[in-house]
Amino acid sequence: MEIGSWGLWVAHVIGASFCSILLSREILGSDKYVNKICSLFLKSSDCSGTLDSQASHFLGINWSVFGLGYFLSAILSIALLPQYVIYVETLNIIALPYTAWSVWYQKFRVKQWCALCLSVQATVWITFLISLFAIGMDFYNGIYLIS
Repeated sequence: MEIGSWGLWVAHVIGASFCSILLSREILGSDKYVNKICSLFLKSSDCSGTLDSQASHFLGINWSVFGLGYFLSAILSIALLPQYVIYVETLNIIALPYTAWSVWYQKFRVKQWCALCLSVQATVWITFLISLFAIGMDFYNGIYLIS
């Protein structure tokens, strides 16, 4: 694996970890350990306001399930099919507007921050930046040649 792919893989593992914690909260209910993790980053953070809100589900499915599926599929794609990493990067670009909506929703609708949710959003942006760096390195190394 190239350095850019390693960076993407690590970032997606971190994102999957955040989503797993969020999903465990969904399955187990309000868990004191998840609440501690949520308030660990921001003292004024209360994930319950966001995670129990009306918009915490899409098509009846919790957003953390979508996030976990997104990150796990990216991890598998990068590890098993590295030649198709461009598709992982494309999905990442498609996910960027969701991150803006999520931050907007927490700020203006729920008026509470969910530190774990923000961590997932930050991870999506970090993977985007890693992709830009990796693509830039590929151009620099002459992998993408314009005919």
